[in-house]
Amino acid sequence: MKHFTCLEHTQDKGAALIIVLAFIVLLTALVLAYFNRATSDRQLAAGAFGDEAADLLARSAMSVVVGDFKQEIVEGSNPIPTNTTPATYYSPSPNANVVPQRDIAASAEIPNLIRISVRSDSLVPPAVGSRASAVNSTNNPSLNGRLISTSRWNKHCLVPMGDPGTANTDPSPIPSFSPPDWVYVTAQGPTPAPSPAAVIGRYAYAVYDEGGLLDMNVAGFPNPTPSPSSLVGRKGIVTFADMRALPYNSAAIPGATPSSAVSFTALGQIVGWRNNATLQAMPTPWPSWQVSQTNSNNFSNLYLSTSLDFTTPSTATYNTASKSTDQVFLSRAELLNFNKFQISSSSAFDSNTLACIGTFSRDRNVPTCWLPQVKSSAGQSTVYPLSDRFLILNLASVVPNPSLPAYATLKLKFGLQWISSANRWRYVTPTGVGNPAPPAQDISPPGLGADFFQLLRYARSTSTYTPSLGETLAIGAAIIDQYDPDTTTTQIEYADQTGATLIAYGMEASDRNRPSGGTTPAPTPPTGGYPMWNQALRNVGEFGYAYSASSPNTDKTLDFFTSTSSNYDPRILDLFTFNTASPRAGQVNLNTRNETVLAAIIRGAWKTTTTDASNNIIGGTGVASTNAASVAGAIVAETRNNPALGRQDIARICAANGVGSAIGSSMPEAREAIARALGEVCTTRTWGLLIDVIAQSGRCKPNTTNLTDFAVDGEKRYWLHVAIDRFYGDIIDQQLEEVLE
Repeated sequence: MKHFTCLEHTQDKGAALIIVLAFIVLLTALVLAYFNRATSDRQLAAGAFGDEAADLLARSAMSVVVGDFKQEIVEGSNPIPTNTTPATYYSPSPNANVVPQRDIAASAEIPNLIRISVRSDSLVPPAVGSRASAVNSTNNPSLNGRLISTSRWNKHCLVPMGDPGTANTDPSPIPSFSPPDWVYVTAQGPTPAPSPAAVIGRYAYAVYDEGGLLDMNVAGFPNPTPSPSSLVGRKGIVTFADMRALPYNSAAIPGATPSSAVSFTALGQIVGWRNNATLQAMPTPWPSWQVSQTNSNNFSNLYLSTSLDFTTPSTATYNTASKSTDQVFLSRAELLNFNKFQISSSSAFDSNTLACIGTFSRDRNVPTCWLPQVKSSAGQSTVYPLSDRFLILNLASVVPNPSLPAYATLKLKFGLQWISSANRWRYVTPTGVGNPAPPAQDISPPGLGADFFQLLRYARSTSTYTPSLGETLAIGAAIIDQYDPDTTTTQIEYADQTGATLIAYGMEASDRNRPSGGTTPAPTPPTGGYPMWNQALRNVGEFGYAYSASSPNTDKTLDFFTSTSSNYDPRILDLFTFNTASPRAGQVNLNTRNETVLAAIIRGAWKTTTTDASNNIIGGTGVASTNAASVAGAIVAETRNNPALGRQDIARICAANGVGSAIGSSMPEAREAIARALGEVCTTRTWGLLIDVIAQSGRCKPNTTNLTDFAVDGEKRYWLHVAIDRFYGDIIDQQLEEVLE
């Protein structure tokens, strides 16, 4: 048979061509895959680099902003060197510098806003401008279309909602909110008008007064209200702030019952979750938490601890199966997410409520009215600032016939010795039995210790007036009588400058053995009755019930509500405390502009008390919601123009036009409800800031002259919670929260 070899060769060539083409296709696919992978890797690497650069830029921006606030403290103060740590005490000069300056862009409608990055800040020294450009973060998109909407700027819900009826998840701010401008950064740092070619990134920021909010890791009490009812009415801790005074619009919550106030159901959700083990709370039926009266009382006992700093939860556990515990909100994002979850149960807060609450607060529990003291010895002068406030609980040790171990404490804390033969106390100072207390400038510095009566005398001393030893001892004895449970008038003997023995008397409402004759008779109770606690005092404001013969008010009690040259009592509020933990959480800045926060603290505070036949206080009438709102508004109006330097300014605030009368009564006891509500939970020495920073890495288009021609490579956002001590200039504590969007 004849073979066709030509055809065979043609078939071989065709097969070879197909193989070669297949190989080329495969090779091309591999090459394309390689280039695609290389491109993707390059894009991923570039993106990662851009994000890393943005992260570094954001952290640097936060350091710059914090540094600006610390510089404002230093430049706005009279520095006083001390021999303690921190080494310098920054006394605000003038007093208005006790608060950070607010930029004009911080609208009065946005009480939490302190300042934003904005071109041509209205800030003047000692405040430091933001160095911002004219490019706005919202109104001027980047070259690749990136911008920050106002809703994103209000993700934290610290700005009131623009539309109260908007869904809770849409925090669009009110129209008066002005979004921040970009601060452009070069290799030399931030500058308001850099050359576009030198730009390596940009950031924008807003700063909020988180120290002026209610810390939800501390504030809020359960339902039923802890018993006895006096717990809430006597205040003393921000836990007993009545949060039903906060703004709330149920239209923003689907299915919610119409109301203009936060409900106990919504409060119960947060308190029941936060203190689940302490309350042994069970979410049945949902959304209400079932809490027994006994466990509600356990809750109050926990928060009324005199050493609790409120920064960590109780270690108690409940329900061995589920291991329920107490917990805290570790970040603002946790609080917001918790609230979003509650929307389905119709028990959530709305954005206006969220603008009144926070998750981070810190404060050093030290006085502001006590300026550093000079202590001279052997020709050497040393400056000592006071280290802490005097614990009111120490009064519990002042009991007749004390045990032998208590003697040393009584002498150290009070300068007292018990004289059994005379059935009274004797005041003993470090320099000898019965000698007068040292003048204010010679009070012992920390480490040596100033006793109770020395602090009272210092508090009531001025440049033109020094209280006598007898007057000081009598006021202190009256405070002791308010604290102890008996009805025996406290007597303290002392020696005058001539060495003669005298006796200072306290005050009981009824004491049949009260000395009424002789050369030094005990004073009689004021006409109209003299209310007595005859139990442990709960806050420094309750010192206002103690008798004072020199008081200018009609009740003849310590005066924390008038501001006159003859009222020497207000500084007492700053030197004594129910809780000595330091630093501690749960304090609210007295200079806050958030009226509803102050209203929540004041609402329900006893303005008048009821007594039994022996004049012992057994109940009271709380400040009504409308009165609390009026008082809060008047306080903000006063501190806006004349900020409080310390707790001692509460009396000046009470005396300001409209503040005292807004309480709903002209009686001294009612007016002092403000001091009792605010004296233990408010501070002025901490700048509690939430710094919201968004940073973008990237560069401007080549050869452009316009900063808006900026292409974004990466973006990072943080919320920095920071507490800066205004009088020491250092950071007490801080928390960095990454914002994921």
